[in-house]
Amino acid sequence: MVVEGRLHVPATRRSLLKGAGAAVAASSPLLIAACGDDEAAPAKHGPVDADVLNTLVDIEYAAVNAYRVVGPQLNRTFRFIAGRVSEQEQVHAEALVKAVQALGVAPHRPRTDYTHPAFAAQYDAFAFLNGLEKTMLETYAEAIPKLTDPDLRALAASIMTVEGGHSVMVRSAMGLPPAPDAFTGGIL
Repeated sequence: MVVEGRLHVPATRRSLLKGAGAAVAASSPLLIAACGDDEAAPAKHGPVDADVLNTLVDIEYAAVNAYRVVGPQLNRTFRFIAGRVSEQEQVHAEALVKAVQALGVAPHRPRTDYTHPAFAAQYDAFAFLNGLEKTMLETYAEAIPKLTDPDLRALAASIMTVEGGHSVMVRSAMGLPPAPDAFTGGIL
């Protein structure tokens, strides 16, 4: 099928679930990498980890907002999926906020001035979400090694795995390969 001059392969629930499974399998090494060496970690974790976590809080809040704004512009099936993804992003933000608070630092709050482009077509909305998920994955990949606490690395890696599933769903909806560049950035 051709949609707005682009080849589009309709996504089915089965293809989305298969893609999400592939994302989980592909990102499993990140969970192992998050383990780190417990003895090498400093005895006290705090401001550095809180700063890194607050960066992740910010991007999660941005994602909650983006999926809430973009969701209504999608067809019925993907509107439902966008709502579920927004809920998951909110859960991620809440988990990160609790982790920041546990370090004795004030967590960042959601901004009130998020802006999003106008979308002429559903494909454009998916392209925006695809860029967002790519940015989120890159942010988590950069953040995890900066965390000094192994439990916080594991939390971030766990959330990153879910973000990989979100990316697969968005890319599948666009008719793109689920993970065209898996690990080409030298993660391992």
